[in-house]
Amino acid sequence: MKKNLLLTLLIISAQLPMASAQEHVNAFFITTEMPDIVKFLPPPPDSLCPLYAYDVQRYAWGKLQRQNKWRADIAIRDAVYGLNTIISEFSEPFGLQISKDSTPVIYRLLEESLATTDSICTIPKRFYMRKRPFLVYHEPTLTPEFEASLSKNGSYPSGHAILGWSAALLLSEINPERADTLLSRGYMYGESRVIVGAHWQSDVDAGMLAASAAVSKLHTSPRFLCQMARAKQEFNRLSAKGSAASDDTTLEDEDEFPIQMHVIGHVLLSHEEWNTAMICLKKSYQMGHRESAFELGLCSYYCGEYEEAKGYFSETSDLFPKETAFHIGKCCYALKDYEGCIKHMNEFVEFDDTEPDAYRYLGMSYDKLHEDELAVQYFLKYAEGDSCGFAFAGCSYAKMNQFDKAVDCWQKGAESGENVSLYCLGLYYLFEDSEAKLREGFRLLLHAADSGNEDAMELISDLVF
Repeated sequence: MKKNLLLTLLIISAQLPMASAQEHVNAFFITTEMPDIVKFLPPPPDSLCPLYAYDVQRYAWGKLQRQNKWRADIAIRDAVYGLNTIISEFSEPFGLQISKDSTPVIYRLLEESLATTDSICTIPKRFYMRKRPFLVYHEPTLTPEFEASLSKNGSYPSGHAILGWSAALLLSEINPERADTLLSRGYMYGESRVIVGAHWQSDVDAGMLAASAAVSKLHTSPRFLCQMARAKQEFNRLSAKGSAASDDTTLEDEDEFPIQMHVIGHVLLSHEEWNTAMICLKKSYQMGHRESAFELGLCSYYCGEYEEAKGYFSETSDLFPKETAFHIGKCCYALKDYEGCIKHMNEFVEFDDTEPDAYRYLGMSYDKLHEDELAVQYFLKYAEGDSCGFAFAGCSYAKMNQFDKAVDCWQKGAESGENVSLYCLGLYYLFEDSEAKLREGFRLLLHAADSGNEDAMELISDLVF
């Protein structure tokens, strides 16, 4: 109980410094949305643990490394925390000089991604408040100017290790040909913390694991995926300019980009981020990727732009004739073009006569055209795949004053627990003279309300109160 309370307080307090530190950086997730290290990593080893003995050995190893001036200088440079150090130290292994002016897309990706991954260490650092090795041994570090601030900040996990390993993973994704070099530099970045005497080895190991979890979390953000695709495109374009790349290679990169944008648009669409998805899909479509027109049609449909959606769907009728027929039919229905809906849904049924929704739209269209017998015919076909069809068919029979058939349909739907049929049958029984029917009607309405039927809930409320 105390641990849960402490964690809650830490989560709340963690938001305050992050808000000020990232005031001008649009992080992909806030601290509380990141994986919780306290829950998925073990605590730092105590002094009786064999892992602590290894920490001590590595601390001694780090002090020996200080005798190598080249390695000590790298560790001192790595100690300066922030994006500028990452850019300075990782540009060479990346194979391209990174800067805000020359590589604005890559720079922004690193800025926003590293601000996000950095936040994963906020809660565990405050929760464990592990003493750093230079405090335990009362020995100086290679960076005395940072000792005062480090002494107030928990050692586990290493924020520097998270920063360096996250950068290595991100840059390796942009330029996979340099992955070995980048990951080696990312590992060295973590080791630098042991060498300067600011961290135990277990802090660094936990930091690298935390960075991997944080970067994995980044890949669940559609906005991150979109930015990563743009960063890859920027790298391909700039690296082609600076090399003897052939026209064919450049063309291949240009051909790949619209496909990347299409994939990202598809992911955004699945997350129901219609407007952002349309930006990616339109870019892909404008660059000649015709398949994107279909997803643009879906975005337009979900945004209520039915005429525009029809236009996009029509452009892919030769690529996806079955799917196009179905979705154009839906657009026609939304535009109250019921004959158009019937035409396209019949085209769809020629491809696939097992889809219940096609018969639902056919039934609803005939219902709107007051062709009740045809409406019943298609609603019953709809009921073969979805019991909701019985409720629709029953209502069409009722419109034709064929109440025996209507009740029969509603009873079939009610037997399957379908709440619209329960509501219709219950409502019908309320108008019967029999007390038993009235009771049965009220029972059915209660059942429908319990199943989530809002009309039944409202009616019961009116009857009771």
